Amino acid sequence: MHVLFPETFHVSNTTICIFWSIRYIIIIKSHNSVP
Repeated sequence: MHVLFPETFHVSNTTICIFWSIRYIIIIKSHNSVP
């Protein structure tokens, strides 16, 4: 599938990376807020 639609696959992969990055940042901030 990703071979037939490399652009779509790339966009999906980028979205997932951004999503996890934001989630990771939120988790880190939460841990820093709580002693």
